[in-house]
Amino acid sequence: MRIGIIARAAFCATLLASCVSARAEETKQDVMLPDRLLECSVGRVINFDPSREQTAAELRYDGFHPLVILLASGRRLVGRPPDATEEAPPVDPRTHIVADPDHITAQPSDRFGRLIDIWPNRVEISTPIGGDMLNAIVLNPIDEATGRANLFMLRASELTHFDPAHIYQGMCQIKTAAATKLPN
Repeated sequence: MRIGIIARAAFCATLLASCVSARAEETKQDVMLPDRLLECSVGRVINFDPSREQTAAELRYDGFHPLVILLASGRRLVGRPPDATEEAPPVDPRTHIVADPDHITAQPSDRFGRLIDIWPNRVEISTPIGGDMLNAIVLNPIDEATGRANLFMLRASELTHFDPAHIYQGMCQIKTAAATKLPN
């Protein structure tokens, strides 16, 4: 059985950040989400070991990179999130990378191809970057009380095929439209 890239990214995020289960539970509450600006500092993980669970203290980085993402307002996904092989709702074109000065996402565009937004439980974002490779981003956990979210990003093609040279993890400050003027 083949499991898609988002499931793998969520699994890896679980290993790296001691996050919740890779499979989201059904979301029942229909909520209108505001625009959210994520100002992140992410490091390239240089000692990821997929054979075991690692604590955050065990991870080593080769440096940190700024990354800014805008998640456009819209309705939170209600019900069971689609599997990675199932069709997802269309992505609002306002959802995009605002800044990636070090080009760590390797995306040909600042737009995303897939978004599963079950904020504040988890957000999964992906887009093709060439060939059969995807850039996958998972936000989990998200702490609305502190305005922070853990971001995990990797390049991969299949459950067992990811690029160990491009695994990133870091923290994001969350800003909403109510708190600041957000870029378009």
